[in-house]
Amino acid sequence: MKYMDYMERQEIKERILESTAKSIAEDLLEGRRVHVNGQKWGFQDVLDEVKQGDDIDSVLSLIYQTRDDKQGRRAAVNSCKQMIDSAAYSIGKYLADAAYKQEQEDIAIDRYEEHQAYAHH
Repeated sequence: MKYMDYMERQEIKERILESTAKSIAEDLLEGRRVHVNGQKWGFQDVLDEVKQGDDIDSVLSLIYQTRDDKQGRRAAVNSCKQMIDSAAYSIGKYLADAAYKQEQEDIAIDRYEEHQAYAHH
């Protein structure tokens, strides 16, 4: 029974983290700033993440090479959009995980302080 409870909690946690990551990614893609653990993140961070990827040069080259080919250009632009979406999600996942870990640490500190206060009474 405890194993099943644990697995259910893990599944719920993963769904919450996934939802949070997608929400953060959406905010970043819409140009809103995201504040997590004292850090500010924005769309420029998404672009910086894309620039660090291996595929950006080939996608930009393809966009230029297909400038007169509407269908080829559309495919290249789609690839670029997917890279930006993926970078935003990657940052969203990182921030959701960081926020969750910080929350867990805060809960542990609160419990420790409560235990210490109770022990001194």
